[in-house]
Amino acid sequence: MSDTLAGWDELQRSLNEAEAEKPHENSDLTDRILDTLRAPVPRWVVLVSVAVTGLVVFAATLFLGVKNAPQEPPPAAAMTLPTATPIPPTPTVTPRPTPTPLPRLVVWAPGGACAYVRPAPDSMAEPLDCLPNGTEVTWTGQQKEHGGLTWAEVGFPTDYGLASGWMAYGVVAWDFSPNTATGNRETAFYDANRGSIVRWLSPHTPILLDHEQDGYAWVQLPNGEWGWVTVKDLDLGR
Repeated sequence: MSDTLAGWDELQRSLNEAEAEKPHENSDLTDRILDTLRAPVPRWVVLVSVAVTGLVVFAATLFLGVKNAPQEPPPAAAMTLPTATPIPPTPTVTPRPTPTPLPRLVVWAPGGACAYVRPAPDSMAEPLDCLPNGTEVTWTGQQKEHGGLTWAEVGFPTDYGLASGWMAYGVVAWDFSPNTATGNRETAFYDANRGSIVRWLSPHTPILLDHEQDGYAWVQLPNGEWGWVTVKDLDLGR
């Protein structure tokens, strides 16, 4: 038993000595490290370190710049605009003047049932047609003297439309409007403007209109007599 205790004491003593030596070992290691740090660093090591550090910084800066650079938006697709249909210019509408109605004449042949209309103001010209009494024709405003007769150019109706020809006064006449007082289709023939009544003219009396003045018309009868009639009693197609 005493031998065992002696062995434990020897072991404990060894451990204590080992613990006492450790601070010295640590102190030696620290001194070696400090000596190493105090030693001068070779220049090539410094240069290599600076170069490596610069490369690292440059690479990091480049990476961050690329990463944070604003991204350009993708190009927008070109828009195809619809082709506009050209608007034609608005045509300028020129209003047509209202035509003045031509005076209307009435065919009246005292010696027969119709009157000739000819291609020329000549009684020897071959007739174009024989217009029945009461046929309305329009006077073009043209008249000529030939063969002792006064001829009027007229437009007359046909199966194919309106044709033109010449008729002698005496077979065409102004139509008279009915008298508002009596209802008769007669008109007074005056010797002067606002003068005395010479006679009464029956409907279809051939008269030659010369001009108008103050509501009266200066006219000539087939016998060559001149006088005045009131315009309101004449149906001039107005």
